[in-house]
Amino acid sequence: MVFIDNVEIKAYQIEIFEVFIGGSLILSGKALEEEGKRMHDNLKDYRKEILFR
Repeated sequence: MVFIDNVEIKAYQIEIFEVFIGGSLILSGKALEEEGKRMHDNLKDYRKEILFR
């Protein structure tokens, strides 16, 4: 289970891969079901926000 800004993501909803780039934690993943797909889209937006800060 992972928390991002108080959003809980359960392992059965999305597979999460952690990559460290320049000390920043980048999250990406593969959606496992419909709810996971929505969360995956949100993670992609979150990732872009981290990369462009």
